[in-house]
Amino acid sequence: MVQITKFCKELKRVGILKECGRLNININDRIIKTMKSSAVCFSDLIQEKCINDISITSYTANLNLKCEDSIDILSKFLETGKLEFQEDKEHYHDIFEIGKHFGNQLFIQVYSEHIKLDKSITKENVFQKYEISVLENDITTENECIDFISSHLYCLDDNDIIENFTKNGYEFCEKILKSKELKIDNEDHLSLLLLAICKRNDTFFDLFRNIKFTFCSRETYDAIYNFTIEHSFETVLLTIYNETLKNYHSNLRGNIEISNESISSFERPIIKNQFTISNNSFDVNETKLVDYKEIKMGFTASSVYNESLSDINSYRDDVDFYTNNNANSWIQANLKGYIN
Repeated sequence: MVQITKFCKELKRVGILKECGRLNININDRIIKTMKSSAVCFSDLIQEKCINDISITSYTANLNLKCEDSIDILSKFLETGKLEFQEDKEHYHDIFEIGKHFGNQLFIQVYSEHIKLDKSITKENVFQKYEISVLENDITTENECIDFISSHLYCLDDNDIIENFTKNGYEFCEKILKSKELKIDNEDHLSLLLLAICKRNDTFFDLFRNIKFTFCSRETYDAIYNFTIEHSFETVLLTIYNETLKNYHSNLRGNIEISNESISSFERPIIKNQFTISNNSFDVNETKLVDYKEIKMGFTASSVYNESLSDINSYRDDVDFYTNNNANSWIQANLKGYIN
C-alpha cells in the first residue's frame, strides 16, 4: 500500500509563537486536544470563530468519515504538520471531508489532484469530479458531470445516487431531473429513489413535480402516499397530482386530430338480409321424394363461439358449430360448381 506524505510549513512554525490557549476539537464524539494557534493555522473555519470569540475552547463537528484512523491522522497533522495516510479510496474521501468542513486547502488539493489523475468521466468518479468542479468553480466540467449523470442515471449505483443527491442539494437534483439527457429505466424506480432521498431530507419532496405519475404503478403511489401522510405533505402532493392531471389532459388534447369527415363516414354499414322467403305454400307433414345429390360445400363464418373453425367443414354428426352472438354475424356456404 502506497503511503502519502505532505508537510504544512505553517504548522511547523506555529510552535515557536506565543500560545493563546488550547482547543478541543470534537469530531464524531472523539476529542482532539490541540493548541488554538495550530487549529487556527489549520482551519479557516476555526480562524473565523476565534476572530469572533478569542475565548473559544472547543468545537464540535459530525463528519461522514469512512476510516477509523482518520481522526488520528488529523490529530497527528495538527501536532507535527505532517499529513500521512494510506492511499485508498476511503482515506481520500475522509481527507476531502475534513478539508471541506474545516476549510483546509492542503487537504482539498491532495484530494483534487488524485481525482484529476483520471481525465475521463466515468460512473466511478463522476460524483467526485462534480464536487471538485463546484469547489473550483469549473463550470465546464460541472455541466459535463451533470450531463453524464443524467444520461447514465439508469445504470448508476442506487446507494451512490441517494448519498450524492442528498449531499449535493436540491438544485443539483433538479438539474438532473430536468435535463434533456435524462435516461431512466422506469418512473417507478426513479420515484422510489427520490422517496429514499426524501427519507433522509424531506425538503426534497417538491422534486416529485418532475415525476411522470401517469407511468407509475399502484405500489409506487401507495409508498409516496404513506410518506406524505407521515410527514404532513398532503397539500403538496395534491398540488403535484393536479399538475400531473393537467399536463396529461393537455398532452392528450395535443395528440388528438379532428377529422373533417361527417360522422356518417365512421358508422358501420348495416348488412341487409341475404335470404329471400318463397311465397309458395307447403305442407310440413307431407313427405315428398325429391331428386337429390350429395354435395360437400365449403363453409366459412364471421366468428367462432367455441371449439375450432375447422368443425364447420367436418361433416360429423357429433359436432355443432356456432358463431359469436354479435350483430351481423354470418355463415357463408360456397356453392361454386354446384349451381348452374
